[in-house]
Amino acid sequence: MTPLRAQRPSTSSGQRLLGITIMLVLLSLLISACGNQAPLSQVETPATASAIIASPTAPLPTCLLLKILPGPGTPRPSDAVPILEGEHIFGPQGAPVTLIVYSDFQCPNCAWLAASLRELLATHPDDLRLVYRHLPLSGKHDKAVIAAQAVEAADLQGKFWQMHDLLYASQGEWSALTAEEFEAWAREQAAGLGLDGERFQADLMAVYHGKSHRAKVAVHWE
Repeated sequence: MTPLRAQRPSTSSGQRLLGITIMLVLLSLLISACGNQAPLSQVETPATASAIIASPTAPLPTCLLLKILPGPGTPRPSDAVPILEGEHIFGPQGAPVTLIVYSDFQCPNCAWLAASLRELLATHPDDLRLVYRHLPLSGKHDKAVIAAQAVEAADLQGKFWQMHDLLYASQGEWSALTAEEFEAWAREQAAGLGLDGERFQADLMAVYHGKSHRAKVAVHWE
């Protein structure tokens, strides 16, 4: 997998960056607590928050597998965010922590987050599963949608994550290009990844199972 590197965004986005940093710290603690380092304890408890009391002698961080008994306010299985067929997933299916990321390839903060998540995945390969979903902010980023389409086109040749990493790592190189220039640039990068260039170009603009790539991308954010 191509190493992913991204420069830290400018200070103008400091508040968003702080939020991302806090999220990553909490995610690291969660992985450390719930990783496959030891068998999880099972505690049967009523479905009320007040009934879950941490032991004062328990080491921190700690993770308990709670068996929630049905009761008022118990979440239904349908309330959980489902992992759909055909999702872009990196990491083992049995990982104790699954993170669903909605992201935009032209967003500087998203590039920084992607690089940070790659470090976490490398550090905790058995404990974290990443699910990537498109959230192209086309009102702010003029090539967010076509960049997502490029990754989907690469996915048709089995190179989703390679193109994912490349786009984030080289965001500063292509972000200022016109849409036409980006298409040419993406074809060159696809060839560098060992993809069939003509097929990539056709897939980038073609219909896929009755839907354009634009429509497929839109499924994640409509």
